[in-house]
Amino acid sequence: MTVQTEPPSLQWIRSRVGARSVLQGRRALAVLGVFSAGLHLMMLSHGPLLLSLLMAALAFGCLLCAGRLWRGHSERTLTMIAGMNLGMLLVHAVMMAGPGALAEAGAVSLSTHHGVSEAVSGTALLPTHPALLISATAIAALEVLGALWLKRLRLERGVVREGDG
Repeated sequence: MTVQTEPPSLQWIRSRVGARSVLQGRRALAVLGVFSAGLHLMMLSHGPLLLSLLMAALAFGCLLCAGRLWRGHSERTLTMIAGMNLGMLLVHAVMMAGPGALAEAGAVSLSTHHGVSEAVSGTALLPTHPALLISATAIAALEVLGALWLKRLRLERGVVREGDG
């Protein structure tokens, strides 16, 4: 019976992915959270008052998670980041799908998001600022991937912090 060892390339990668890269990874994820908050704040004046309040609340939430990530990460924070950004990707995908995307699915109306507030029955969901929408979508995708990567590293190392229950 022979004992299988890891290939040298995998051993090299594992030796390089240490505590320093986890620190850099979560700090990079925190910076993405700050950028995401900035994009939400840019949308404050591009819609009705309710939409502006929603954007302000979302920006505040982004900054809270970014602060938690900068100081250290927990399972809850990473799960919340992944979940919220997956939801954001879904909303943005519907907005970018074009005219009548939800009308075909039988939807009657869509709540406001990033400056869009229109009935869906036959009308297009056209964002007021496509560049912001694309930027926010890319950042959300990066945040999901980053959170999942950090969660995976955490599981591989068996890191458990108090309160992660």
